Amino acid sequence: LTNRTIKMRNESVVKPLSAASATGNRDALAKEIYARVFDWLVEQICAATAAPAERVGNFVGLLDIFGFESFAINRFEQLCINYANEKLQQKFTHDVFKAVQQEYAAEGIPWDRIEFKDNAPILSLIESKLGIVAMLNEECVRPKGSNQNFVSKLVSVHKEDPAFSAPKLGKLRELQFCIRHYAGEVMYTAEGWLDRNNDTVSEDVIALMHNSANQLLSSLFDPAGGETKGGKRDTVVTKFKTSLAELMATIGQTSTQYVRCIKPNKNKSASEVDNAMVVDQLRCAGVIEAIRISRAGFPARMPLKEFAQRFQLLVRSYVSPSLARASGASSAAAVEKSDDEAAQCHALLARLVGDDKKYQVGRTRVYFKMGVLESLEERRALLIQAAAMQLARVVRGRQVQRRYQRMRYVARRLQAAWRMHVARLAFKRILRVIVICQRSEE
Repeated sequence: LTNRTIKMRNESVVKPLSAASATGNRDALAKEIYARVFDWLVEQICAATAAPAERVGNFVGLLDIFGFESFAINRFEQLCINYANEKLQQKFTHDVFKAVQQEYAAEGIPWDRIEFKDNAPILSLIESKLGIVAMLNEECVRPKGSNQNFVSKLVSVHKEDPAFSAPKLGKLRELQFCIRHYAGEVMYTAEGWLDRNNDTVSEDVIALMHNSANQLLSSLFDPAGGETKGGKRDTVVTKFKTSLAELMATIGQTSTQYVRCIKPNKNKSASEVDNAMVVDQLRCAGVIEAIRISRAGFPARMPLKEFAQRFQLLVRSYVSPSLARASGASSAAAVEKSDDEAAQCHALLARLVGDDKKYQVGRTRVYFKMGVLESLEERRALLIQAAAMQLARVVRGRQVQRRYQRMRYVARRLQAAWRMHVARLAFKRILRVIVICQRSEE
């Protein structure tokens, strides 16, 4: 850890390292042990849980990645993470576009090319021959390479690129550059990037770990491992780029499903939603762009049978003026039911929408432009509301009528009983008068 062996043609020279170099050597060794043990652990888990090779026909893979990162100070690690997210976002956007295109073709729906935000220029900025990765590797092999020279070369080569910019003010402006990612602008600070990219372990340290008494460490550190044909080791960003390319190749051969995890708030509360935070996550995850692609075509759809059953009531003739006004079909003939669901849907849409550019009838579904289905649902809700009000009015009228009939019956019975009582009193008075008169004559 404190010395380095320099091999020449016929001899080897041991050079003592400075305190800073020895510290960097120590840190590089710690990271290398962690990386190799992690890879070994994943291999062991996969070997223990996998089926025998002769029985494997398909596999299910789960990829869990960091989300898009943008901090106050963004370093080398943030560039790698955002680079991977750019790659996956391009795959996600193409999958959404391809799925929409395949569905329209299967349903026989004519469609115009949908324009979508392609992040290919951003990926070219990072991984092309004169991109950030190549220029960083080039600066690492230069004898007097520095982070300032690396940023200066980036600015001179990519100053006309709309996805790239550099600050003109600030204490760290010589070390900073900005990339306009799909999720937003990120300012990177290239401080210590050459050291991080050259984060390789010397041959002395590898030989030391290979001769370790720990069998696991000894097996993980192969002195010939990690070398290229020229005897040089790949840089960190080159390894990352190669690993990412292999990952994308594997993903390209699979049927991909996407799960987006959204964090509603920073307080871990089950009853709180931070709208700005949620929208920012949706934008960074590419969901908003996917929605925009969907809206550019026919975002709303419904099976033919369900559409005919659901909106048939809008074209019926109604005796009630209120229902006729709500349906808008008081003066037109109703659409007759037909065994041909597509023909029935065509007739319904011609009456309800009119403009055939706002909808398309496919083989199994009806497709609508943005806002058309919502308008039909609103008309249906108004008609159902009018029908409910009409029904409630009839029911309340019947209830009041029955209550009135009962009150009238009771009133008549009371009136009859009162008249009978009055007549009886009058009869008794007359009877007394007659009796008195008869007695007076005797």
